[in-house]
Amino acid sequence: MNWSLTSVVQALCLCYPKITLKKPQMKKFSSVLIIAILLTACSLQNMLSEAEADELLRNSFSRFLGPAGYDFDLSFNLQAELPENLNKEVQTGALDFNLSIAGSSDLSRPEKGQGEYNLKLKGSMTPGQPVLDLELDVIKIAEELYLNFQKAGDYLPSKMTKGWLLLDLERLSSLPLLSSTQSQDYYGPFVGELDQEGREKLAAYLRDHSLVNISKIYPDTTLNGIPVHHFSAELDPVSLKAYILKAAEVQEIELSQTDLERFAEFSETLYALLEVYLGVEDQQIYKVIGNLRYEKDLGDSKLQVNGSYRVELSNFGKKLSLQAPAGATDLMSQLPALDPESELMQKMQAPACQRAMREIQALGTSPDPEILAEKSRRLREACG
Repeated sequence: MNWSLTSVVQALCLCYPKITLKKPQMKKFSSVLIIAILLTACSLQNMLSEAEADELLRNSFSRFLGPAGYDFDLSFNLQAELPENLNKEVQTGALDFNLSIAGSSDLSRPEKGQGEYNLKLKGSMTPGQPVLDLELDVIKIAEELYLNFQKAGDYLPSKMTKGWLLLDLERLSSLPLLSSTQSQDYYGPFVGELDQEGREKLAAYLRDHSLVNISKIYPDTTLNGIPVHHFSAELDPVSLKAYILKAAEVQEIELSQTDLERFAEFSETLYALLEVYLGVEDQQIYKVIGNLRYEKDLGDSKLQVNGSYRVELSNFGKKLSLQAPAGATDLMSQLPALDPESELMQKMQAPACQRAMREIQALGTSPDPEILAEKSRRLREACG
């Protein structure tokens, strides 16, 4: 059967009797239809398939675990209703928390990650009383962390808000409170605390295992003049749990049965939607925006948490040349209690205190709030 474009238009007119076109008008209508078909075809041609989007995203995730540097701008908002039976030691009410971090990160030597950031934290509880309002500049060079508080309110002594402070992370990790527990945890893959071998293992895992399910594909667009693919995805709880278990395995961290059960519960009740802008040419993630929701049944009430986030990345491959701020004050010298010879540190090395800390460690990474509160009380009694 030989169908001309004019025949197609005539057939359309028969389907919609109100459309009556004479021959000249039909030619114009045919031209418009051709343009519409071509535009639609071009639009579809510049859209990824779900399989292509999934592969690109897996490869992009894995790159973040390789040696690389970049500029970033992150903002996060979290709102929650904290019921009375959540924890006896936690204030109840509506929590509103905001976090923003902007700066540069350089992981050209992952085991000595460095970067410079501006970090802002602000939180409030009903009826609107601020519970946190901090702003500080941060520079990290290997095991040295430099902090300069721009805003600290009454949260810190005034002497700690006058210039740069130096925190020696290696010395800090040697303190009894930290050295008696695992210094590395399964969150390491998210914050860059893995060595090179560990990062390579997890990068390989991410290339083969997706953490999300692609939910919608949009036509390609541009972001700050850069051609990008655009799609949305939902976090896959089962895949997230598998990744966390893999991260623990890579870091040789043994998770308790309590950890495993709470991971399963958390992953089943967490919902996260992300909208991704990924470079057409370099396949780098340039922007992610999204929402998350978490609910937990507490019997007489329910814990509800809602969040929104935005991450923008740029200048991939950047290498930083950072210098330590001159005249920085040793932070640990400003906190006498952290001196290894102090009375507090001596108490923490006592057998009763060490035993209390091991009991808390044995609870796992997601302990029951009531049990944790009781163990914490015993820790305070044992360690003073």
